[in-house]
Amino acid sequence: YEEQKKTAAAALQQPDKFKSDPWEKARLEALVKNPPPDYVAGAAFYGACLNYEAGKVAEALPKFQAFAKEFAASPLKDDAQLRAGFCLVQSKAFDEAAKALQPLTNHAKLGDQANYWLGKAQLGLALAADPNNPNARTEAFNRAIGSLRGAADRANQLGGQDPDAKARRPEILLELADALLTAGQNQQAAQVYDQILNEKLLPARTEETLQRAIAAYHLANDVNSSEARVAAFRQQFPNSA
Repeated sequence: YEEQKKTAAAALQQPDKFKSDPWEKARLEALVKNPPPDYVAGAAFYGACLNYEAGKVAEALPKFQAFAKEFAASPLKDDAQLRAGFCLVQSKAFDEAAKALQPLTNHAKLGDQANYWLGKAQLGLALAADPNNPNARTEAFNRAIGSLRGAADRANQLGGQDPDAKARRPEILLELADALLTAGQNQQAAQVYDQILNEKLLPARTEETLQRAIAAYHLANDVNSSEARVAAFRQQFPNSA
């Protein structure tokens, strides 16, 4: 498309060629002046998605960022901005990621993912916070936890109409529980691990989730609950490392 557009612009520099073919001139003028057709935007977006899915985050990021500027009228613009946020989080550019994701947190379809990745970015900022400033560090963790809770709530709301959102919710809850544990909010973390286990949200990850629940109750000084889950773990996973 870009090559054809350049060729058309060069051809229009010689208007005498089109005296006998005004239709061709009109076609080339439309190619130069009109917005790109939808298939061009789609090719740019899904090309960047392929880079991302192949783990080539450094290649995908500038493509997603350029998409939002070059195809501002595309219905895929918000998706591109969201995925740019994914790339920034994975590149550990947490502050920039938070700025990119924040405007999408109330998005009707993308809100759960925006909050989830915003929470991951905020968690990265919290872990990098000055340990000599405990109040600021606590506030940073609480922001991350709030975003992750918001993501879980939104995924739950969307789950009835969006199977993908329903499938995302368990992973979001696990990330929330891990964030609570990292922040030292051990009892709350244990409760979220229990929720995942009781609702059988991650059956393929029951072993690791139960192990984390054991640790969370132990760190919360709830020895009886921890020991009860140790017994359950030994019964369910006798060969576990």
